[in-house]
Order: sequence, then structure tokens, then C-alpha cells
Amino acid sequence: MSFIVSIEIEKPIEKTNLPLNNSVSLPNNVTNNNVTTNSSNSSPTDNLTGVTDNKKSCLENCVVLMMGDSVMGDIDFSMQRLLKKDFPSWKVIDGHKVSSGLTNQTYYDWPATAKKLVEKYKPDYVFILLGTNDAQGMMLNGKGLAFSKDLWVNEYSNRVNKIKEIMQSNDSSWYWIGLPVTKDKGFNSRLQVIRDIQESQTKDRYISVESIFGKNDHSEPINMKLRAADGIHLNSSGSDLVAKELLNKLKG
Repeated sequence: MSFIVSIEIEKPIEKTNLPLNNSVSLPNNVTNNNVTTNSSNSSPTDNLTGVTDNKKSCLENCVVLMMGDSVMGDIDFSMQRLLKKDFPSWKVIDGHKVSSGLTNQTYYDWPATAKKLVEKYKPDYVFILLGTNDAQGMMLNGKGLAFSKDLWVNEYSNRVNKIKEIMQSNDSSWYWIGLPVTKDKGFNSRLQVIRDIQESQTKDRYISVESIFGKNDHSEPINMKLRAADGIHLNSSGSDLVAKELLNKLKG
């Protein structure tokens, strides 16, 4: 007796036209125009200890790489502005890609792209936020894996670990940002599967944003004053709060 398993592959949250091949290139938004820098001789070290883990110490001319989906794009905008103000000699690399994630590697291969970004820019610090578009089934060796089932969890864990291994193989301090709680409770419960995997795999590199956006179990009312109208993305107030939390990591 044979069984047919129906796998639902959901569309990404953001609208996009998927490419027809698996070629890997750096995000179109990663250009010299997106590197925040300042030739000023002023020192950014007044309030900076320069130590986040024992791997990298950086005080001036630091490079910060922001990798992730469109929610990271919200945060990157704030980081560009705040770092330019407080630490003018630092550079922020905008490495986010709209509609990307770890489940659909045909659309965007994050492990390959992460490796290229790290090799090209040699960042002192890396912040990662992925998963907004990952609450869906995925393909592995031509077979569909149903979201949240054991095979899916195992493969998603492997893909998170691939990113982690790339970060660990380079001389960078890195952090993985947890997904903010969303307005839709059903969608948020699916994202919680992803949060749990990411936190379990990245451990002390994981940054929870519950203190900013509320608990992921919705035991607290969602604060829409920090979000865009879709209840998923962040407005400038929300992204500024996350960016300030990341700045605290840089300051030690």
C-alpha cells in the first residue's frame, strides 16, 4: 500500500518574482551606497568598550554586517542612522534580502550568500534575522517536508547550523536576533517553532526581543505602536528600539 503525503508550500510573505535558477549573488542592495562611513577624525570610542565576546575587539573603523529578510531591512535602516550619529568611523553593510529565508533555497541560498558576504566585507560584527518567511514546508532532495514535523525540524536545524558554522569559521562577533511577536496569533504560533529552533542552535548568540515587543505566547497585548500595519514588520519606532539593543551589544 502506498501513501501520498500532501505538502503545502506557502508563498513568501513579501511579494517577489522567484528566479528560475539557483545562482547565488550578493543582494542587489549591497552596494557602496549602502555602506555608512564618515571620514571624520573624531573618535567613536568614548562610550565603547570594544569587547562583546573574546573573539574580536574593535574600537574604530569597525564593520557591522546586517543579514536577513525584510524585517532585518527595517532594523538596518535604524542601525545605519544611529551608528552614523554615535560612531562615525564605523561602516554598516546592508545585506538583507526581501522575501528570503532558509526554507526556499531555490529563491535565495543564504548559506552561500552569507559566506560571500563575510569573505567580501570581513565584518567585525554580524547580526542575523531570518525566519519571517520560513513558516512553510520545504523541499529536500526532491521531497517535500511538512512544516514543523520531525524531518522539517531536523532539516531547518541543519540550515541554521550552516549559517552558524560560517560565522564561527570567521573572526567575527555574531548574534542571531529572535523574531518579534506578530499580531496574528496563528502565524505567531508557527513562528514560535522557528524561534525555538534558532535559539536552541545558536544558544548564547541568540538575542530575544520579547522585552521590546512582548512575549511570544501573546500573554501580553501586542504593541502596534512599534509595528507596521501588517502586524509583522516594524515601523521606525520599533526598529529603533531593536537597533539600540544591538548597539548595547557593541558597547559591551
